[in-house]
Formats: sequence, C-alpha cells, structure tokens
Amino acid sequence: MLRQGDAATHVVILVSGRVKALRIEADGSVLVLAVRGSGEIIGDITVLGDSTRNATVIAVDRCETRIVPVVAAVASDPRNQARRWSIRVVSVASYSAV
Repeated sequence: MLRQGDAATHVVILVSGRVKALRIEADGSVLVLAVRGSGEIIGDITVLGDSTRNATVIAVDRCETRIVPVVAAVASDPRNQARRWSIRVVSVASYSAV
C-alpha cells in the first residue's frame, strides 16, 4: 500500500481489513511500528510533514481502501516563520489489496 522512501502524495483510508506498518532500519532489521484496522487513515503524518514515507504499509488481511491524493500548499507565517499547511482533496479512488 505504501512503501518506505516513496514520496508522500496521498493518504489511505482503510475501510476494512488490517495493515501492518514496518520500517527497515539501516542495519537491515525490520521494526514493526503498528497494526491498524478499519476506519484508520494511513500516511497522514508524512503528507503533513512534506517528506518521504518513513515506513512500508502492507495488508495483513484482505483490505478495502480509499486512496485520497492531496495537494499541499506551504506558506510562511510572518510572525514566527512556522509552516502552515492547507490540504485540498483532489479525488478519491478505491483500491483493494489482499
């Protein structure tokens, strides 16, 4: 569903099923970060952080998902130079994984 190192261009809404989030460390070891279930939104933090995916997410069971591509616009706040994000949903697509 999501691959560590890929660009964060969308989030995944998990309609049904379970997924496992894994991170591959520099030494090649695999760290299990989480198991998520129905109703979860996957990949939202990475999209907001403007970075690449920091984990791989794979299906544990048969899953029904919705893929939500986003467009992030970044603006500077003149008071504290904090980055503000506005996310606009472009479209929603269905995806099933086994």
